[in-house]
Amino acid sequence: MLRINVLFDRKLKDTLPACIFDALRDEIKNRIPQKYQESDIRIAWGSNTAFSVDGLKKGDKKEDL
Repeated sequence: MLRINVLFDRKLKDTLPACIFDALRDEIKNRIPQKYQESDIRIAWGSNTAFSVDGLKKGDKKEDL
């Protein structure tokens, strides 16, 4: 299963619109290839801004997402 984690620095809470998490989640779902029907997308506040992708199929590259 494909796992995508997007963390935003808590310091950005006042500058980002409230609906940003839902909009970003929808956009990521629209761009994920069909071969990754099962995916877990986590978007949350963290101590720093970070992005990670885990669970790619053999031979796939993060750049291809």
